[in-house]
Amino acid sequence: MIGRFALPVLVGVLGAALGWGALLHSENQRLVRQIAVLDGQLSGCQARTRNITEDKQSDATVADPRTYHVPERWLLPDPDAARD
Repeated sequence: MIGRFALPVLVGVLGAALGWGALLHSENQRLVRQIAVLDGQLSGCQARTRNITEDKQSDATVADPRTYHVPERWLLPDPDAARD
């Protein structure tokens, strides 16, 4: 009598274990894809942050007139241009 029920119970337990393993595998694959997406988003954020930092550093050098020479002709209008 026990032998008659042992095989169906064993098959049921084996099927449940395989189903659970398949479920865990699909969940793992979903998490791997989600990690890849988040990694891409994080890389994009890091690149944007780096660009903003470099832009602020560049703006700081442009705002400091001691770092470059501006010719007088750039600052004053050309008196000959008004005669045209």
